[in-house]
Amino acid sequence: MNLLLVGLGGNGWTLMRRLYRRKDLQVAVIEPDKIERSNLPRLVGATEAHVGLSKIEAFESIYEYRFLKKIFSKAQNGSENFQAYRMIIACVDNNETRQYLAMAGLHYKIPLFDLGAGLVIRKGRVLFKGGQVRIQLPSEECLFCIGLPLPVSERKKALRQAAGYVDAEDPQEEIHWNRGEEILSINEAVVDLALGEILSYLDKGTVTSKYIRLNLLQGQREFIQTAVVPNCLCQVEKQKKVYI
Repeated sequence: MNLLLVGLGGNGWTLMRRLYRRKDLQVAVIEPDKIERSNLPRLVGATEAHVGLSKIEAFESIYEYRFLKKIFSKAQNGSENFQAYRMIIACVDNNETRQYLAMAGLHYKIPLFDLGAGLVIRKGRVLFKGGQVRIQLPSEECLFCIGLPLPVSERKKALRQAAGYVDAEDPQEEIHWNRGEEILSINEAVVDLALGEILSYLDKGTVTSKYIRLNLLQGQREFIQTAVVPNCLCQVEKQKKVYI
């Protein structure tokens, strides 16, 4: 089976370390970034010698693996043939790419598994440590039903900002990706959770839940009830094109 992985950062790299030995799966990857020194604690096996190399080529070198296809540009370039894949796995750090992949999943009727992880600190206090797995299956509730913001055009963004609808980010609150070892433990936990759902779907066509939230501060997994939202994009009978 051919899978498409978008993002080879903490979650994507950790997931590939679990999948690369499986002979029944072939993975194509989209990842435009090169390895930075701050990435090293989260990319197991990578060393100073890999700084400046593309994440794709570094993974192939370290684990003696060859991706089915390597795409060194952003997913939004629209050049990828999504229909060639059994599943899309999103390991990205921004909603713009998630929105694009959710639209692609709707258009091509391909399952999308979205992984997210983070450590949020404000004024020295940890507010959140954990992540989530969100799943969009064909003809069922989509990521937009589950809570992903709808795509907004650049013109609309500018108009909203001019009208004062977009608040500035709180400079005291940030996602601390620089705490590499701690983030790695979060990546491992999120991937453990996601991998069970991915393999269950590939083997049996079923998942435990469409939305699972992981709170490591409280040691909890929360299975969130989801449903189709009336008039959502996924209710449009024919998606004529994929765009943001």
